[in-house]
Amino acid sequence: LGRIWLTASGESCWVTCMPGYNAQDSLLLLCLNGRWQVRGECIEEGVNVTEMAASQILLHVNLDLEAADESDGLQWAQQHLDPLYWAFAKTLNVHPAELRLQLLPSSSRAAVPDLPDRRLAQVVLAFDVRLTLLLEAMNISDAQQTTQVLEGLPVEPGISLFEQALKEELNVSSDADGQLQQVSFGSLGNAEVLDRYFLPEALW
Repeated sequence: LGRIWLTASGESCWVTCMPGYNAQDSLLLLCLNGRWQVRGECIEEGVNVTEMAASQILLHVNLDLEAADESDGLQWAQQHLDPLYWAFAKTLNVHPAELRLQLLPSSSRAAVPDLPDRRLAQVVLAFDVRLTLLLEAMNISDAQQTTQVLEGLPVEPGISLFEQALKEELNVSSDADGQLQQVSFGSLGNAEVLDRYFLPEALW
């Protein structure tokens, strides 16, 4: 999802899901202050649906990789989705099932912190990620606290915690397309609280 054209703030855009999947609400995509707010998922037909509150933020991510073969940040992120899930989960101290990641092409509009004390690697990969944290799963009654947690990712110690977690996950997954040297974040807006987020009911 990119920028919003000809959609007023507060208006929604109807979602067309893949065959066999349904959108649960007409407000699944909501325009809010010039950005899309994603309020749920296309859910497979026949699967029970649940809803819970969530907090959501849109981040710009830069990764400096040494001797990487990849040049497309979004493609790299898609190929390493599991390590990204676990790295965000470790940083936020939650289980990956309590998160939703939507990977997007780099917008190149965020102000990413300059860290001159770290060596720049040969390849810089960039992509955006819409990160959704399910609030009930986190067991925090004060929704404002969760927005502060997400808004803390682009600053210290959030950056360092995520960088270390991602390095650990890439080693675990035997990553062979470049060693991660540095991570930097830029926020594309404030974190927002969603009163309802639709998702498949968990089966335990």
